[in-house]
Amino acid sequence: MLQEGNEPKVNEPLVHESEIQESKIQESKIQESKIHESRIHSAPLDEAGSVENGKSLIVIAVCSVLCMFFLRIGLFSLFYLAPLGYAVLVTDRLRLTFITSALTTIVFLFFTSIIQGAYSANLWMEIFYFTLLFFMFLWVTGGKKLRTAYRFLIAAIVCSIAFLIYLFMPGSILYNVFDIFAEEFFPIFYAEDAAGTAVQQLMSPEFVVETTKNILLRGGSIISLLMMFYINRQIAVTAVWIIKKQRKDRGLSVFFAPANTIWFLTGSLATIIISNIFNFRIPEIIAWNIFTICCIIFLVQGIGIARDFLAKRTQRFRIITNVLVILAIFSPLGVIVILALLILGIVEIWLPVRLGGLNGRASTPEQ
Repeated sequence: MLQEGNEPKVNEPLVHESEIQESKIQESKIQESKIHESRIHSAPLDEAGSVENGKSLIVIAVCSVLCMFFLRIGLFSLFYLAPLGYAVLVTDRLRLTFITSALTTIVFLFFTSIIQGAYSANLWMEIFYFTLLFFMFLWVTGGKKLRTAYRFLIAAIVCSIAFLIYLFMPGSILYNVFDIFAEEFFPIFYAEDAAGTAVQQLMSPEFVVETTKNILLRGGSIISLLMMFYINRQIAVTAVWIIKKQRKDRGLSVFFAPANTIWFLTGSLATIIISNIFNFRIPEIIAWNIFTICCIIFLVQGIGIARDFLAKRTQRFRIITNVLVILAIFSPLGVIVILALLILGIVEIWLPVRLGGLNGRASTPEQ
């Protein structure tokens, strides 16, 4: 017998198949709408990014061509790096700027050699030198992981080594500059109406060439490249400020030289004196370069002290002082101004000239 409540139950589906199919269709529609919305929102961003990349590439390409143009145009050859500095400051694309400028340089040098009809045996060394020069300058201008003053110094040292190797390679363009200079310039000192015999002996081609080589080997190349980097970077920074109304330079008022630099300065000076006494040529050249680097660091610190002092004065006072300093540097008093800034930078190793810097403590050798 079957009792009540024990009848077999039929398992009816909770949801009909049609309802399940309808819910799946709705879910797929929702997914499609989300994908469509994401495409709508991302499309303008992608287009904006491509437009921005296109503008950056145009600026970099134009500046690379200007760089090569300035390189071959008289006085403008002193400022041929400035367009590349402008490009990297405006676009913030250091790698793209370097690749574009390097390719432009290679093509330009190859076409120049073909047009002149004389393939230089040192063409690849020339390409390497200019490529390295561009890379280090762009790193100085657009790098961010190291202080600007140290980037300047490292770039000048690295490019100086390449410059000296290139300079003393027989057949290089830079090496032939000495011969051209001697052939075109020095004959005027041997004319009949030229100055006395003493001037002729002092300005003989052999004397000037040898003196120039000695100066370049003993830190002159580092100083020359450092000044070239600085001038071109300042032109680029000024151009960005005028055209884009953007300030890209924080200044040197917060720069402090490493405390141990004073010991390198002292040691290199002692090595120079000893090497001159015992006629040690190689240690003397190395010591001169170390001494030059230390002097540059302390000079930058002296400039930082001056900038910190001027920052606390009125704008009119700063403008007048800057103009006077610039005029003094390009006058016979320039050596005195540079020496004063150098001594001021060395003094701060022991005396807290900038009381607001380093938490009120000066960078002394003991720290």
